[in-house]
Amino acid sequence: SDLVSSALRDRFKVIARIMNVHHTDFGFLANRLVKRYNGKPFLARTSSTFYHEPGRYFAVDIDAHVFGYPARQGLSYVKGTIQTAIYDVGFVVEGVTDAQLPEQILCCCRISKMGVELCKRFPAKFVALYRRHRHALDAFSKTESDLLALKNGVTTTTTTADTDTNNNNDDTHKNKGKSKDKASQSATVLPTAKHHANKAADDDDDNEDDEDDNAKNVVKKNH
Repeated sequence: SDLVSSALRDRFKVIARIMNVHHTDFGFLANRLVKRYNGKPFLARTSSTFYHEPGRYFAVDIDAHVFGYPARQGLSYVKGTIQTAIYDVGFVVEGVTDAQLPEQILCCCRISKMGVELCKRFPAKFVALYRRHRHALDAFSKTESDLLALKNGVTTTTTTADTDTNNNNDDTHKNKGKSKDKASQSATVLPTAKHHANKAADDDDDNEDDEDDNAKNVVKKNH
């Protein structure tokens, strides 16, 4: 969705606050870092990933592996004793203009004495349910893509057939035009040939009349 790639990601702010600072098993360095940065917000520009299904849910992943070096170093100090802490985590969108202030909590949660060693595996039945759901969505998307490709193919074939039909019609019209031209030429040639034949016959008749007149003149002279 548009929310996943929106500019709000650059203003996504995280606030973490340890509630029982004096009742943890943190070491000296960890306690100094907690005292300095506890409850201070930070922008999660590069470490956050948004997931959004309109009308269903909005989720955010925070990847601590891409935090800056001081933050990663501080997390390494408390990794083995985080199960003794109670801490709140909240998310807000950073306000820039006066109209966007004061900032409001988008969502928050409290985590009580939960460490890496104490975490349980995510239930396998829910993992299997997600995989089936994802497989069904992928299959539906593939079927929809195939139908769209098939529709485009039929449209292309129909368009090609129409083009071939139009070309054949054009060829037929051209052939008819050529036949008419040939017929006209033939009709023109035939009267011309007939005219020449009649003229030749008239010339022959004139020659015969001249020969008859010459013969008559010769007979008169002899007498």
